[in-house]
Amino acid sequence: MFNAMFYVKAWLSMTSAADAPLNDLQLWHDLYIYTKTNSGVAGAAITALDRHLWYLAEEIVPFALFSN
Repeated sequence: MFNAMFYVKAWLSMTSAADAPLNDLQLWHDLYIYTKTNSGVAGAAITALDRHLWYLAEEIVPFALFSN
């Protein structure tokens, strides 16, 4: 169920590297809202995702100029 609701959507909506920061932040937001439904699964997913958000820094902001 988690894969169908979150992972596949995030994976398939990735069309360019410029959209990656927004896509990842949207996934994090969706998972945060999902904590109201299933806090265990959402919490584990947020913890795993937090380890991969290291690249969201000031240097990445210019990529937003190339994002849709």
